Amino acid sequence: MTHDTNSRLGSAEAEEPQTEASNSVMEESNQSDAQYALDLADRHLHGHLDDRDHDDDHEHDDDEDAAEPRLPGLRKSSRSVIANWLIDNPLKEPLAPIFAGTSDCVLVETPDVSWCDPLEDALVHRLREPNRLRSRHESVISVTDTHRRDQKNAIRRQAISVLSGGQPLVILCDTPHANMPKEILGLIDTHARITGFSDEELRAIVTELAGADPGPLDATLLNGLSFDQICGALRLGDNAARMMRRVKVVREAAHQTKSVAAPKLDVLQGYGEAKEWGLRLAREIDRFRSGQISLSDLPRGLLLSGPPGCGKTLFAQSLAATCATPIVETSVAQWFQDGDGHLGDVMSAIKRVFSQAHRQPKPVILFIDECDALIDPTAKAASQTHAQWWNTVRAGVLSAVDGAGTEPGLILIGACNFPEIVDAALRRSGRLDKHIRIPPPDPEALAGMLRDAFGTLLPDADYSRLAQLAIGMTGADIARIAREVHAQIRDLDRSIVESDIEAALMPKDHRSPEQLRRTAIHEAGHAFAAHLFGRDVIFVRLGTTNQPDHAGSVMLSRPGTFTRELLHEEVVIALAGRAAEHVFGLDVSSGASVDLTEATELLVRGHCNFGLGETLDSVAQSTPIPQLLFSDERLKRIVSAELDTLWKRACMIMRDNRHVVEPISDALIERRTLAGDEIAEIALAHDRTDTAIGAA
Repeated sequence: MTHDTNSRLGSAEAEEPQTEASNSVMEESNQSDAQYALDLADRHLHGHLDDRDHDDDHEHDDDEDAAEPRLPGLRKSSRSVIANWLIDNPLKEPLAPIFAGTSDCVLVETPDVSWCDPLEDALVHRLREPNRLRSRHESVISVTDTHRRDQKNAIRRQAISVLSGGQPLVILCDTPHANMPKEILGLIDTHARITGFSDEELRAIVTELAGADPGPLDATLLNGLSFDQICGALRLGDNAARMMRRVKVVREAAHQTKSVAAPKLDVLQGYGEAKEWGLRLAREIDRFRSGQISLSDLPRGLLLSGPPGCGKTLFAQSLAATCATPIVETSVAQWFQDGDGHLGDVMSAIKRVFSQAHRQPKPVILFIDECDALIDPTAKAASQTHAQWWNTVRAGVLSAVDGAGTEPGLILIGACNFPEIVDAALRRSGRLDKHIRIPPPDPEALAGMLRDAFGTLLPDADYSRLAQLAIGMTGADIARIAREVHAQIRDLDRSIVESDIEAALMPKDHRSPEQLRRTAIHEAGHAFAAHLFGRDVIFVRLGTTNQPDHAGSVMLSRPGTFTRELLHEEVVIALAGRAAEHVFGLDVSSGASVDLTEATELLVRGHCNFGLGETLDSVAQSTPIPQLLFSDERLKRIVSAELDTLWKRACMIMRDNRHVVEPISDALIERRTLAGDEIAEIALAHDRTDTAIGAA
C-alpha cells in the first residue's frame, strides 16, 4: 500500500501513549459480557450509539487469547480482513495516537469513497472495547456519514465537538480539499494517504485470506476497482489463482457496454489527437495511483466532435477500459425521455446522472452524448420557441457541470456532431474547455479496421487496397460491413475470400450508365474546383455509404474565417458540379438544388453577417435566409447578380479544365471512391500550363 504520512507530532511524544494503550487493551480484553452490556446501555442513553453497535453484540467471547483482543461484533470476511490489514500496516503509525487516546486529529485520505465505510467499521470496532474511549463513534468521521448538501457543515460541527472535548479524531475522506472545510484541514495533526497496493502488499493480503503464500502477484490489476469490487474478488478461504482470475473478470465487466467489452485505446484505429489525449490521461491516472500527483491535477472536461458513426461513444468506453476507471454514460435525449417531458422530470434526470457520477470511485468518467442538443442561444439553429423552458434546462445543466468541475477526479466528456452550435457557456474554461475533432478515418486507419475485422480469418488479404474502396466510411460502417460479411459466409457455409469484403464495400449500383456518368461528372466538378482552390479534399464518391444508388458526395475542408475572395471561391466550388454538367453538354438537373441553396446562403451571409458586402450593416446570424431575401429587394438583386457572375466563373474553370475533370469522372465510375491524393495525381498527370482559376 503506497501511503504518505505527514505528522506534526514528535516521535518521543507518541512512544509513551502507545505503551499505555497496549496495557489498556490487555485489561479491557478481560472485561465481562455484563460490563460490556452496561457500557452499551450507557452509550445508548447518552446518544452515542448507532445501528452498527447492535451488530452481533452477543458474539463477544471471553475465551479469546488475551494477547490478541477480539474485535467485538466484526464478522470475519475479506472486507474486514483487508480493512484491518490496512489499520495494522500502512496506517499503524499514523493511527497510534488515536489508540493511545491522545487528542490528535488524523486524516486518512482514501483512493475513493468506497474505502471509507469499511475502514470506519473496522476502526469503530477497534475502539469499541469498554472504557477505551468515552465517545467511540464520534471519534471516527467518514464523508459517507453526512448528506452531500450539508457535508462540510456536518464535518465541521462534529470535528470541533470531538476535538474541543480533548478526544482523538479520525477523518476518512477521499477528496479532503474538495469535501472538507478549510478550518478543519488546518487542524489536522497527521495526514495519511492510501493510494494503492504494491505487489508485496497484495501478496500479504492474499496470503492471509487464502491461508497460503500465492507467490508474486500483479497489484496493478486492482487499479480502478472499488473496495467492494476488490473484496468481492478476493474471497476469504478461496485459493489465490481463483481470486486473481476473478479480479481480471471484474475489471473487464466494469468497462463493458451491453455484451461487448470495449477495446483498449492503443488498438483503436483512426482517432488521431483524441487517442493521444486519452493515452496521456491514462498515464496521468497511473501517476495519481502511484502518489506522484493528486486528483486535482487531472483534466476536467473534453468535447469530442465528429460525423455520426466516427466512434465517439466507443472512444469514451475504450478510455475507461484503458484508464481502469468507472464510466457513467448518458445523453441529452435520455434526460428528455424520463417522464413525460415535464421540466421537473428533465431536471431530476440531469441531477440523477450527475449524482451517480459523484458517488463513483474517483477517477471516474461521465460521458454525455448529443451535447449539440444544448444549443447556444445565439447560434443560427437556436429557436425562441419555449425559450423559458430551455433556459431553465440550460441553467440546470451548467450548474451540474460546475459541480462536476469542482470535484477532483470527475472527468466530463461531451460528444456532438456539430460543435459550432453547442452552447458557448458549456465550452468555457472549467467546463468542456478542450475540443477535439475526430476526423473520418484515413486509408491507413481504414486498413487497420478491416484487418481487425477480418484478419483472423483472412490474414493475407490486401487490406491497403480494400481500404481505398472504404474511403469516406466510418468505424461504424466497417463494423456493419463486418457483420454482413460474416453472416453471409455463415449462410454459404464456406470460408471468407477477399472478394466478399470487396463486394460489401462496393455494393452493386443499380443506376443506368447515363445516370452514373452525370453523377460522376457532377462530383468530379466539385472535387476539382476544391483542389484547384487549395482546399483539402478528403474524398469523393458515387453514392453514400448506406445508399449506393443515391447521388454522390464530396468531403473537403472549409476556411474557418472568410475573406471576400475565399467566400467567392466557396460559392464557385458549390456551383462547379452544375457547371461541369453544363460544360459536358448535359442538361442541367435538379441534382444541384442543395448546391444552389448553399451558394445563395453564403452570399447572403457575406452581405448581412460577415461585413463583406457594400455596407457594414449586419443582422443576427439566426435570421432565416428567406426572411432576409424577400424582405429586401435590393439585397435580392445584389445576390442574384453575384450568383450570375460566379456561375460564369465556375463554367469557365470547368471549360478550361475539362481535360482534367473528365479523367477524374472516369476514375470515379471505375473505382466508386477517390481519395484527395488520387485527385491530385490525376490533376498533375493532365496538367497544362494554361490552367486558370478565373477572376473574381
